[in-house]
Amino acid sequence: MRAVNSIASMTSDGIIGRATNDTFGFPDAWDYPEDLLRFKELTQRQGVLMGRKTFFSIPKENRPLKNRFNIVASRQEKKLFSAENYLQVLDAEKFVVDFLESKIDLGFDTLWVIGGREIYQATLHLCNNLFLTVVKGKHDGNVYFPDFKDLFVEDFSARIQSDSCTYHIYRSKNLA
Repeated sequence: MRAVNSIASMTSDGIIGRATNDTFGFPDAWDYPEDLLRFKELTQRQGVLMGRKTFFSIPKENRPLKNRFNIVASRQEKKLFSAENYLQVLDAEKFVVDFLESKIDLGFDTLWVIGGREIYQATLHLCNNLFLTVVKGKHDGNVYFPDFKDLFVEDFSARIQSDSCTYHIYRSKNLA
């Protein structure tokens, strides 16, 4: 059975990044190796769906993300990148629907939505689970994770606390 999950890292007030003009990045001092390791472990050998700005926020030497099939949603029809494990789509929501209905087969059964805000906003209602990391400390940013409380319920048994962050898993209310 196919599944779609969202995964994000944010501050306690919902900041997921900083956008300037046509670029996206993480707030200063956003360095949480254990969160990156968790992200890697969860998403390896699966598909990852992201927007163009999120794709280009990944350091050049790490893009496309290795050991994952990278799907980049962009309103630009011009091809942004070329690689074996890369696909560019115009509509993130349509891609997720087609994936769930098995109209698309790219060799994986779980798709991870990894940002940014517009992609989360367009696809959260289609997700089975939401994996959120809430990082400790203050960070400046202007991009916020969309409101999700009406769509998901927290699985408190899955909450994990560490020195630098808290991991939360939310289940879709439609599937609970």
